[in-house]
Amino acid sequence: MGFGSVGLKRGRIKNSQKAISQLMEKINPFLVQSSFLDGAPFELISVIIRWGDNYSKVADIRKVDKRHKELPVAFEVPLDELRMESVEKLEVIYAKYAIQILRQVTEDFNLSEQVIDSLEQKFDFSDPTGQPISEPRANWYEK
Repeated sequence: MGFGSVGLKRGRIKNSQKAISQLMEKINPFLVQSSFLDGAPFELISVIIRWGDNYSKVADIRKVDKRHKELPVAFEVPLDELRMESVEKLEVIYAKYAIQILRQVTEDFNLSEQVIDSLEQKFDFSDPTGQPISEPRANWYEK
């Protein structure tokens, strides 16, 4: 799983890259060891974080890029609100989307749900209220 970011408006989120790096250090080795993508028609889930005005309610999952063997995915976060947010909070927000993306990919491509369940159990991806991120909660993406 690879993450990148793009600005839909001018500016940047100060701690975004560090939060992405910390999250990927947790998620990627786990996904590789579990052989999560075995049997999938792609070798990489390529996630783009769009710095814009709103939180995406769901991730935008595109068609598989067969040439590059990747699944492009994107979601939007509000640049102005998160501009000076802590690394820890950004990691939780990005983890919420990562888990959501992995669950949708699991469903769409008939991959192992147990891997995602184990991923959530292994790492503490809980929001500041202490609720696990997979727990359905309306408006978790809103302020």
